[in-house]
Amino acid sequence: MTRSQDHCSLIYSDGHSSKFWKLVLQGTSHTVTFGRLGTTGQTQTKQFASEEAAQKAFDKLRLEKLRKGYVSEIISPIPVDWYWKHHFSIRGLVATWISGS
Repeated sequence: MTRSQDHCSLIYSDGHSSKFWKLVLQGTSHTVTFGRLGTTGQTQTKQFASEEAAQKAFDKLRLEKLRKGYVSEIISPIPVDWYWKHHFSIRGLVATWISGS
């Protein structure tokens, strides 16, 4: 069986929490790292009887997280609360860079 993906990196953010979830598939095992954004999180590794079983578990876990509202780190928008907290300092940095000061 050819694996379509060896890793998955997702985040979840709402008004109450901001979390990350990463899954890495390595042969007959996978490692999950999860926690609050900005922390190192917790790591758990699980062994399977075969690569096919590990791939099946990987696909199932990934789908469960997507159904719960997690999104890919690559395509996720900047959280609105983060933007409003930092937008003045970002605008100031950009203005300074553009003006060459």
